[in-house]
Amino acid sequence: MTQKTTIFLIIAILLFAVFFFNWQTLAAKEAEKVSEYLKRGELIANLKNIWQDKIVPLAQDLFQGFKENIWARISEKAKAEIEKRKIIIEEELPKEKEEIEKEAPILSKTLWQKFREFIKK
Repeated sequence: MTQKTTIFLIIAILLFAVFFFNWQTLAAKEAEKVSEYLKRGELIANLKNIWQDKIVPLAQDLFQGFKENIWARISEKAKAEIEKRKIIIEEELPKEKEEIEKEAPILSKTLWQKFREFIKK
């Protein structure tokens, strides 16, 4: 390796070590804060306040926006599609009913009757 590459690698390793050590110390400090909150019982109260003051209103706003913007569009398109299909169903229903009435005697044969017909052939 060249001298520049070696120096670069040494600097990179040192920076990584510094950031890694710094990260570990920050994590340790935050863990201490959390344990202090737990000892004093403030963590649960703070979480409850954050939930009620920030998360619930945000979720309600998101739901309201979805309901007003997206759901309104979906329901309009769905109503139009239902009306189109309603006409088609009214036209096709009598035809389907006739077909079912024709097929009903064939379908109503018992398994034993079908077996007898199979043996006769």
